Amino acid sequence: MIILTFLLALLSAAPEASAHPLRRFLLATANEFGGQEKARLRYSHTDARSVATVMERMGGIASSRVVVLREADTARFLSEFQDLSRRMENARDSGYRVELMVYYSGHSDESGLLLGSTRLSYARLRRTLETAPADVRLAVLDACASGAALRTKGGMRRQAFHIDGAERLRGQAFLTSSRAEESSLESDRIGGSFFTQAFLTGLLGAADRDADGRITLLEAYRYAYEETVASTASTRTGAQHPEFDLDLSGSGDVVLTDLREAGSVLEIPDSAGGSLTISDSNGVQVAGLRKSVGRSLSLGLPAGSYRIECLGDSVRRISHLQLVAGVRRTFDPAVTDSVAPVIPPVPVAADAPAPRADSLAWRPVNIGIFTPWSVNGEQAARARNVFSLDLAQGKAARIDGLQLATAATFARTVNGLQIGSLYADAGQVCGLQVAALVAKNGGGFQGLQTSVLDWNGKEFQGLQTGVAAWNGGDFRGLQASVIGGSAGDFSGLQAGVVGWNGGDFHGLQTGVYGQARDVTGAQITVLSIGGSVTGAQIGVINLGGTVHGTQIGVVNVASKVKGAQVGVVNLAGLSEGAVVGVVNLARDLKALPVGLMSGGWNMHPQLETWVDASGWGAFALRLDGERFHSRLAALAGVSDPARRLGAGFGFGAHWLPAQAWRLDADLLARSVWNNPEHGEIASANWNSVSADVQRKLGSAWIFVGISANILNSSENHAGAFTDPVKDFRPSSDVSLWPSLFAGVALSL
Repeated sequence: MIILTFLLALLSAAPEASAHPLRRFLLATANEFGGQEKARLRYSHTDARSVATVMERMGGIASSRVVVLREADTARFLSEFQDLSRRMENARDSGYRVELMVYYSGHSDESGLLLGSTRLSYARLRRTLETAPADVRLAVLDACASGAALRTKGGMRRQAFHIDGAERLRGQAFLTSSRAEESSLESDRIGGSFFTQAFLTGLLGAADRDADGRITLLEAYRYAYEETVASTASTRTGAQHPEFDLDLSGSGDVVLTDLREAGSVLEIPDSAGGSLTISDSNGVQVAGLRKSVGRSLSLGLPAGSYRIECLGDSVRRISHLQLVAGVRRTFDPAVTDSVAPVIPPVPVAADAPAPRADSLAWRPVNIGIFTPWSVNGEQAARARNVFSLDLAQGKAARIDGLQLATAATFARTVNGLQIGSLYADAGQVCGLQVAALVAKNGGGFQGLQTSVLDWNGKEFQGLQTGVAAWNGGDFRGLQASVIGGSAGDFSGLQAGVVGWNGGDFHGLQTGVYGQARDVTGAQITVLSIGGSVTGAQIGVINLGGTVHGTQIGVVNVASKVKGAQVGVVNLAGLSEGAVVGVVNLARDLKALPVGLMSGGWNMHPQLETWVDASGWGAFALRLDGERFHSRLAALAGVSDPARRLGAGFGFGAHWLPAQAWRLDADLLARSVWNNPEHGEIASANWNSVSADVQRKLGSAWIFVGISANILNSSENHAGAFTDPVKDFRPSSDVSLWPSLFAGVALSL
């Protein structure tokens, strides 16, 4: 029943539509490395993921349309951009308005973005953005000297737009974190760059100057500019000045985020003032702002526990509160949990790192039975170990080497090898995690994870093997398990019996069942399901949304095909390209139909009759599309129609060089038989390729043409079918000959 409902929705429904037909896409790129001469950045990856999270939660960008790249070079960036462009084109073809946001956090210079050991010039970046099939394109660059990107601009700075009528906006805009001659700064205190943190705080609601609950592009820029300049003015490199370039035509302003989509809202009343820092339950800063008394504002935050620091002239007041989903909670500045002394922030330049203190105790070796009963005692849970061995359970804050336990192992960070006979648990892993039953990682994984049950909570790069494997974030590498799944985007190979992906899939998916939202690559499974497919689906049953490529299977179903469907039964909403099968049906069939029964609601029926110089007449039903047509025909011998009979099907293309003229090119396959009064029935396969010219007279088409024919009779009776013409017979059961034909077609 579920599959039947899915088929009906694909075939009967018009392209997707909604009250607000808008689809947004985000490409976020983070590069900590910018070449050997550049110091490694600390928070690029964090900033990029934070931008993606806020835009998914409040910016109307589904996670399946968000691509986050880490340490990508120019080739990979451009490749991912092209993949995203194909998906944007699919959305436009479905009637959506499309908007694109490109975010970059990393190194740059006066010439371009430094993507690892490669450089993407600003001029090429602009040309690339201009090719994107999006109505509005926004680039946000957080990097030193990023203002140089505006030197090659073709747009001009404009005054603020009105919000009404934003759907008429077209063009692109650039936001850069600094001027061409300035450094971009990041801070250990805020755990990110000054510009991105200000930009994000503005998107959460702090930039909403008109208090309408919607944060526009210009509001976000104004807020990010003011906060960045103010927070960096006292640094040793001087104030950092973001820049903004608009090349937009039309009216209105782009709404970036909407507080109504936030889930829960923190109201900060007009009585609160000073510098406010809001952190989540993990101590991560989610918003930082300077607020004057007399102005209230709202921040859209996820449900959870928060710590609010309110910094005045001499003291820091600390409060805690809980946000509940769907509820607006007002912060009361009079309710204070504690007062702490003021410690001034120490910012650093992104390209000039400062030393960081390590609070973990250095304990190279730890040996024991249980964490409290070990050489280092309770300190083992707060220590860095090179080697840790526990007979029952081992626990460490960080492992730079090997952690081994008979029962279970626990560590916040593993750089090396973690082995638990039954259970292995870690926060971040770079290396190998092995367990007999469960291997669990919650903070990001690079390497190999293998057990009966593999679970990873965030980004994964490497190899994941087991009976069941699950990844909660983006996956890049190989997942080989009986049951495999990923909630985020998947890039690589997924092999197993069942493969499921909640985000975009780039690569190869094999098994019995494969599912992903958007597929770029191939699905080779018994049952393949893809929201949109760029590449191939190969299986027994293939279900796809928009397919750019090929579906090969027994049953192929898609809402839109630009390529080919090859199967026994092919069904589509819109079919363009070629479709090969026994039954080919589409709501809008524009493809070349090769099959026994091909038709679409857009095809016009005609009744045809013609006589061939070979001595055969035919009566056929023809279905005409815009360029291609199909036909089913019944045949009879003109001289003896009671004994010479046949049936056939064909397909072809037609052109209309003038209003009353039509040119046809066709292939027709026939099965014919000759039933003499005495003796065995002779049968043959008769195929022909033909061309004809047609003239319209009223509702009828009169046509005449020429054909090339080949007939094969397994009973060595080729001559029984070709008596009326001069033919060439390579053998007793094969005949070759040219022929003329003429007929008439009536439109129904």
